Parts: sequence; structure tokens; C-alpha cells
Amino acid sequence: MRATVVYFDGCPHWILAHERLEHAIGYAGVGHVEVDLVSVASREEALDRGMRGSPTILIDGADPFPEAGVPLGMSCRIYTTEHGMNGAPSVVQIIEALRDAHDRGFDARDATIDASFPASDPPGAGAPGL
Repeated sequence: MRATVVYFDGCPHWILAHERLEHAIGYAGVGHVEVDLVSVASREEALDRGMRGSPTILIDGADPFPEAGVPLGMSCRIYTTEHGMNGAPSVVQIIEALRDAHDRGFDARDATIDASFPASDPPGAGAPGL
């Protein structure tokens, strides 16, 4: 799994977002997570990186905190957390997002594994005790 903090220089909240992400990774129980910090300097870079304001946390390239009507681009981002409005998602929100992404990854792998075996001949069929 890969998590990316996308921000622009001068954003006062990207460090907080990065710190909360690191704490969340420690508590989420999802295994190893690669963390990238990506500074953008233009609107084009922000669009290319999927930044909906600074900071944006992406997990496996997706924004787990989408808000309707918030466009991609160079702006400051505010998150609604369980503690009110904040410049970064809470640790609890990030833990949930990491676990959701992890679970989706397992669901996709499970579907691929299941699809590779005919329904009439599952793995282990005919083995003693099955």
C-alpha cells in the first residue's frame, strides 16, 4: 500500500497531515505502507497529482476524503473531523481510510484467486476431511 501527502510549500498543515498519517499507520494494522511526500508548485501539477487542496492524502492514488464540489487545484484544504474543522484528517479518520483500502485490496485479490478455479473444482476438493 502507498500513501501520499500532496501539498504546496507554504501550506501550514502538510506537516500535521504527515504526522497523523505516520501515527495512523502504526495503529491501523495493515502492514507496510510506503509514504511519499509530494510538493507541487503549479496548478497543473496539482491536477496531475489529484490534489483537492493542500494537504491531500492519497491512499493507493485515491482520495479517501472526497467532498462534493471541492475541485482539484491549488488551495488550502479543510477537513471535517470528529473534533470539528481541521487542516488535516484526524488519526482515527486516517486509520479507517487505511483499513478500508487494505480490505478493498484483499477483496480484489480474493476475487482473482476465486476466479482462477472452476466452481465445480475448488482448491482442496476431495481432500480428507473436506
